[in-house]
Amino acid sequence: MRAHKGDILFHKHRFDVFTNPNVGVVLDVLAPDDIVLYGVATDVCDKAAVEGLLERRPRTRLFVVTDAVRGIDKDVSEQLLKDWGDEGVRLVRTKEVVEEGLVEELARATA
Repeated sequence: MRAHKGDILFHKHRFDVFTNPNVGVVLDVLAPDDIVLYGVATDVCDKAAVEGLLERRPRTRLFVVTDAVRGIDKDVSEQLLKDWGDEGVRLVRTKEVVEEGLVEELARATA
């Protein structure tokens, strides 16, 4: 699995990606240094993913792409982003990831 180059997708039937038992196994095998998260909804699925990653992978650097997430409840979502930032999650924008080469920089750092 570590030799796999490309995306890894997880099927889920619930909001929390960690309800799929394969997610934890794959994270344990890959032991990523960095995870970049984006998607919807900030206050539901993203919340479960971020909080699950903070609990299960406390040493992994977690990035949330703030302009590539959107919540159902704007106020709750804004508070979650603030709280995650306070907990050490790095809040970045798409420009940093795409144009400024954040992903490539992270890949070089772990190569």
